[in-house]
Order: sequence, then C-alpha cells, then structure tokens
Amino acid sequence: GSTSASSHNDIGFINRQNAAMHFSTNNATRMTIDAAGDATFTGSVTAPNAVLNGTTAIGLDFTGTFATAIQKWPAGTISTAGTTIFQPAADSITAFQWDQADGTNFVTFDSTNKRIGVNKANPAEAVDVVGDIKTDQDLHVGDDIFLTGASSQVQFQGGDGLVSSNSRLSILIDVDNNQSDRYFRVRHDTGTTLLHISETSTAGFYEGAPETALEITHAAPTITGHVNTESDADNSGAWILRGKREDGAGTETESGTITMSHDGAGVNDQLAKMVLGVNTGAGAVDALTIDSAARVIAELGVFSMSETTTPTAIANNGAIYTKNTNTLWFQDGAGTEHLLHGDSFSNIWYHGSSTVEVTISTQNAFAIIDSFTVVGHSDDLLNAVGSSANNNITLSALGVGEYQISYHGSATATGGADKEMIFTLGITLATPKDITNVTDDTVTPIVITSVAHGLENGDMVEIVGVVGNTAANGSFIVDSKADDTFQIVDLAGGATTGNGDYNEGSPTGDVTILYPGNMVVHRMVRGADLGALSATGIHILAASDVMSVYVANVSGTTNLTVAAFSFELARIGD
Repeated sequence: GSTSASSHNDIGFINRQNAAMHFSTNNATRMTIDAAGDATFTGSVTAPNAVLNGTTAIGLDFTGTFATAIQKWPAGTISTAGTTIFQPAADSITAFQWDQADGTNFVTFDSTNKRIGVNKANPAEAVDVVGDIKTDQDLHVGDDIFLTGASSQVQFQGGDGLVSSNSRLSILIDVDNNQSDRYFRVRHDTGTTLLHISETSTAGFYEGAPETALEITHAAPTITGHVNTESDADNSGAWILRGKREDGAGTETESGTITMSHDGAGVNDQLAKMVLGVNTGAGAVDALTIDSAARVIAELGVFSMSETTTPTAIANNGAIYTKNTNTLWFQDGAGTEHLLHGDSFSNIWYHGSSTVEVTISTQNAFAIIDSFTVVGHSDDLLNAVGSSANNNITLSALGVGEYQISYHGSATATGGADKEMIFTLGITLATPKDITNVTDDTVTPIVITSVAHGLENGDMVEIVGVVGNTAANGSFIVDSKADDTFQIVDLAGGATTGNGDYNEGSPTGDVTILYPGNMVVHRMVRGADLGALSATGIHILAASDVMSVYVANVSGTTNLTVAAFSFELARIGD
C-alpha cells in the first residue's frame, strides 16, 4: 500500500512497502525511484533553475554505447567559488573523453599517466596537442615543451594577429637569476645543443657551456655576413663588424671596425677589400686595408713590429722582421737573411799642422798606412768600428753586407825624389782563402791552387804560411785566374819563380788579405810637391772583416810622407 499526503505547500508520496515507485506516461515508465532511493530516468531531464546540492559525488552510469551530458549556463558571471571534480572509480588512459558529434575524439584525459591530449587519443606528454596553440595572454610552463611535428613551429604575432614588421612585439625569456644553472636552450633531438643562452650573460652556438659573451663550437666555426644587394660603386655592399664602448659620460663610441666591401668602381662584383678601422681619439679612421690585389696598405703609414730572433724559414715565403740590434731583415724561403736596414758606417782620418811618415821597409810589399789619429762619425750599433790606434775599420758579426768604401789622401815621397807607388784598400779576411797546392822549385810563374777562390785578374793578395816554396809568400798581383787556380805576379809586374818544392803538410798557406783591383791608385809620387790620391768602390764584406789602406813602393824603400788622409765605409745593401 501507498499513501499520499499534503501539508501546506509540501506534497508527499509515501510507499510504505520496500518496493519501487514508478512514474509513467502513456503506459510507459518515465522515472523510477527504487527502495534505496536511487532515481532512474528514461528520457532527458531538464531543470533550468535547478541546483544540485550535496557532499557526495554525482555520477553518470550507463550501459549503452555512450552517455551525453549537456550543461547549459545562464547569461551572467560563472561563479568559481565551488569545485567541480571528475574522479573515476579507477585510473584509466581514457578516464574522461570529449568527442565530436560524429564520435571523433578531440580531448582525452589520461588519469593513469596524468596527461591531456588535444586531437591526440593517446597523449605522450603532460599536454600533447596536435594542431596550433594560441594564447592572447602569458603562457607559463614549468617543464619541457616538445614540438614533434615534421613542420612544427612557434609563431609570434603582433597585436593585429599578423606577422608584420609594423607590429611591435616583445619576446621575454625570463631566466631566474636567483637560482643556479638557469638558461634558454635550443637543442636537437639527438641532444646536441644548437643555442644556449645563460643567465651569466654568455651565449653559445653548438656550445652548452659558453665561457664568453659569444662562443661558437664547431669543427669549422664560420660567421657569414651576406649582403644581398648589388652595386658596383666603390665601398658598396659593406659587411661591417663593429666594436663599441662607452666613455666616461656613458656615451657610446666606436672603438674599431672590420669592413668588407666592393673594391673600386667597376662591374666585377667579385672584387673586394677588407679595411681595419680604429678610433684614434678623434673619431674612427681606416688604419689598414687589404685590397682586391691582396696588397696590404697601412693607411696611417706606420708598421710597428716586435723585435724577434731569426725565424724558421717557410719554403716559397719571405719574412720581414726586426731584431734587438735595431736592424730590419728580410729572410727568403731558403732561410737566407738579408739586412734591409741597419746602421753600419765609420771613418778614420788624419790632418794636422805637420806631416807624418809611413815606414816602407820592403820594396814591392804592402805596408799599412798608419797615420790616422781621429775616429770620425760611426754608427751607434758598432756594426762598423773605426780605430785610429790600429788604423783600421772592423765589421761586427752583424756587419755583413754591401759597402761603399773610399779613401782620399795628400802625400809626398820622403826625401825629395819621385817614387812609383801603389795605394789600395786592404781587406783582412775573417775567413782566409785556403791554399791547397803551389807549384814547385824553379817553376815560372808560380801557380796557386785555392778552390773557388773568387779572385779576379788585377786583384792583389797577401799570401802567408806557404812552406817549401817560400817565394809564394808576400804581396802579389793575381793573373791568369781560373775557378780554382791563379798565377801570382810581383807588384812591379815581374814574373815569379819558385824557390823550393811545396810542402803539402800543415800549414798549407793562406790568402789572408785581399787588395781589390778596383781600389788601386798606381802613380808617381812627387818628392817635392804634394800629390792627391783617391779611390771609391763597392764591395761585399763578411762579418768580422778588417779594412785598412796600404801603400807599396815599387821603386825602392823610400817612405811616404802624409799631409792628410781619410778612410771611410758605409753599408748600402745586404
């Protein structure tokens, strides 16, 4: 049995038996309330103004293919004071899904792995989206974002919704400098870092731990500036690398530039030049240019090089350098050094109120003119050292090179009689020319063997140290020279004859002094009247050679009286 009752505004239907209550229309059950109080509806339930209250969950249970929940909100503000919870009885990779009308899934909630998929039935990440993501406000992400599509991209648009240069767009990547090891990184899916920007204001390309403002790590790091416009004007198409700094007032100033541009006005677009610019304090100026002919031009006109030692030669290349001896050198590809510039000069001289006499003790033999009393102007590097005490000029170890040498004098033959005399430069060789053979006794003329001696006919020599055939020792004129041999003639032009067999033991003899034929003054020296004599020549001198002026009397042993004499040399080449 059942009863019904009403009281004031309340209406009650009471089933006093443990049975269900059914509500039917047209002989069909529309709603059933079972004995436990659960209600079952066979159609839609519409409650425009209804409010469901309770502390227990509201569940949708169904046995068919799918259930449809329709939620309609009235106009106005949606309150967020309460909480709506969807909690499955058991976790599932498809705990909650939203489908389109045709059954195509477009949102999946995976409660097992805590993932959400949009257009992705099986999300692989916390939020897995197939399609575009658009936000008009901030996007905050506390973990990784993965773009896995073949053409995935992040596109930033301006305020009008278009990618346009007229839009003002700011991209802020806020690296929290209150924590350590924070950075922005673009990385290949292989794990290779492509771009790394650190909170310590360092950036790296292909470098995960940059140590400077910009560090590029690559098998062949290359920075390319591509000018994509064409012009044949000089200096056009410039690619510029510019350095700046701030002055004390905080104003930016240009420190220097490296500029690559078109070289010269012409149609050959491949012609280029590179200019190194610098701020001299009065603004930026071009300092160094490498033009299209690979010429290096110092625009400011000065090259400064640190002093160094002899470098290791590079085949087919030349080197220019300076040493701490105040000398400038060129080294060829074979390693031979050539002195380009280095002070090397000296002079000695005599002149006074009286004359000095030079002793000549042997006829047809050279004697040094020993009248010098003053050392004139000489180089401060001591590459050429004049000595009035020794009556000579000596080259240092760096003095090797080509020299212009000259001497000038005024003299008479002592005693008043005229005498035939020979004046000449004498070079005492730092490395004497070795004699390996001399013709034997009674042979005329005497022939000297000295391999690759380099002498010329008309040169004169001083020979010492020959044993056996001692007639080969003394002062002689070179005659009939060959590559390795020469004849010797006495200073008067007479033939020489051996006086003994040559001893090939030690010593074998040497040419110790060379008297160059182009420095000879051969004249009759007056006994009563002063006569002038002068000679100038160019000679290659070796390091440590010693130069003096010599005289020989071919008429006898009359001395030479000197009224004035000067002797000088200066280096003119290598």
